[in-house]
Amino acid sequence: MAPTETKFYKKFFPFLPNQIPVPTIVPKNMHWPPCIITIEGHSNWVQTVTISADGQFVISGSDDKTVKIWDIQTGALQRTLEGHSESVKAVAISTDGKFVVSGSLDETVKIWDAQTGALQRTLEGHNGRVFAVAISTDGHFIVSGSSDQTVKIWNTQTGALQTILVGHSDEVSAIAISRDGQLIVSGSKDKAVKIWDVQTGALQRTLEGHSSWVSAVAISTDGQLIVSGSNDRIVKIWDAQTGALQKKLEGHHGSVNAVAISADGQFVVSGSFDKTVKIWDAQT
Repeated sequence: MAPTETKFYKKFFPFLPNQIPVPTIVPKNMHWPPCIITIEGHSNWVQTVTISADGQFVISGSDDKTVKIWDIQTGALQRTLEGHSESVKAVAISTDGKFVVSGSLDETVKIWDAQTGALQRTLEGHNGRVFAVAISTDGHFIVSGSSDQTVKIWNTQTGALQTILVGHSDEVSAIAISRDGQLIVSGSKDKAVKIWDVQTGALQRTLEGHSSWVSAVAISTDGQLIVSGSNDRIVKIWDAQTGALQKKLEGHHGSVNAVAISADGQFVVSGSFDKTVKIWDAQT
């Protein structure tokens, strides 16, 4: 986008006092580069990233076995969280920004103090590599998915294992929690998406239709829609209440490894090995 075409420019330029000089050295048709900041600091591949709810920090996990917290405005490294003995495959940050959770190939989940970087607790119980983690909106529980084919629910305060969700027949590669904390959605290499009741641990329904492993899942803010992305190159939108397939979004030419849905449920975003990010209309 050209500097003179931004919402900020259009909104505030007409109200600038005449005595404030306005630079004219930037051509009107010049476009800013899409990359604002490049952050460097990991010594191996970056496997996972997330952004804090307040938009102030980026959290990254890497094959260098560390988790790093960065200032999103400056790109400055705030702290490095060290403790895992293998690659970090998943990270999450609590809604209030107070703690970070990481999952690793070392079969553990770790809880870190986001302010100090101190390791608060190590959650042990998986018998396989941890590929996915998520934190409930209220921060009361953590969910992890593993190559041991289970989904585990942990108490954040005590670290106690609350529930083991058994039903997948291959590694669990993706996890999402509904905003109200009532549902867990999991995606697996068994090609299925499963919906679980948090309170009872009961499997509510299994969503079948992908022809290859499910690598990403998301749930809408109102809990009505579930989105899944798969190695079959397809994005699917499901009705969370009935399990019915609502839409099949085709267009990627590689595995779909990331999906998200806008807060208003109007748009779905997907990222793929085909090097593209696609934005889809979820309603039409």
